[in-house]
Amino acid sequence: MKLSENFLTQTIGEEIYLVPTSKAGFNGMVRGNGTLGIIIKCLKKECTEDDILAEMKRQFEVNDTNIAKVRDDISRAVGKLREIGALEE
Repeated sequence: MKLSENFLTQTIGEEIYLVPTSKAGFNGMVRGNGTLGIIIKCLKKECTEDDILAEMKRQFEVNDTNIAKVRDDISRAVGKLREIGALEE
């Protein structure tokens, strides 16, 4: 999966903004935190949820105690991006 070319990204401070182009079929803007920023950064090239998890492990303290929550957070974020048509699969 990969971020659709019909969405532009902008990082301002700690927040990331995902803005649709006129071709996107989605009206609105998505604002997220640094975690979503990492997910979006990964999705700028072809990747899987496991690739995103590996990047999260590199940047945060992901261990046996919290890995299930991190995996769930990634799945929910990817699901929301899929719902608005922001992913090419």
